[in-house]
Amino acid sequence: MQATGIQQMTAQVFRLMGERLGAHGATLADRLASRGGSLPAKVRRAAEVLAQAEQMAASPKLARQLNTDEIARAHRTCVKYLKRLGSGERARSLALNVAATLVLGLVILAAGIITVLRLRGFV
Repeated sequence: MQATGIQQMTAQVFRLMGERLGAHGATLADRLASRGGSLPAKVRRAAEVLAQAEQMAASPKLARQLNTDEIARAHRTCVKYLKRLGSGERARSLALNVAATLVLGLVILAAGIITVLRLRGFV
């Protein structure tokens, strides 16, 4: 695999991290440091492989040492995860988080009311 192929793969993951996660930075490693914690461990490791490959591809001697199969696998893993995080997925996730927060608040309120009623002797 040529350095341009690696650069294209890292550029795609770079763009997707910016669009989907709101990551910022000049390189993939910077964006990974910015929002890498929000990625699952498997995807984060794959993105780290790509970030390292991006740095190594800048040097022709180091570029020959790259494991192209591992880089392609890491690229597929990152793209597969990041493409799913579209606006529909984010909206669904936000709605679910809001609903869960409301339900938790109602459960805590009900438990508080029942506790007060028990202490007062009504229940």
